[in-house]
Amino acid sequence: MIEKEKPELVLSDISMPEDDRLTNSPRRFGGDQSGTTSVWSPVTGYGQESDKRLAKEAGFNDHLGQPISKTNLECLLCR
Repeated sequence: MIEKEKPELVLSDISMPEDDRLTNSPRRFGGDQSGTTSVWSPVTGYGQESDKRLAKEAGFNDHLGQPISKTNLECLLCR
């Protein structure tokens, strides 16, 4: 669906028990997503600097910790 629809925002839960933490990352869907999706962000309880670095290396643009605040979500939507 991501490849076909090219959404403007993708929020990906990277804490699913059946996947490793970065299975549903931008890299999985063709590497550099610039021009196809404006913002990719993991939604996770993993919020240490090392977790943010791994998400960045996997191609995510941002990093949202759970629970997602309304302010943080609005910031992503306004990009």
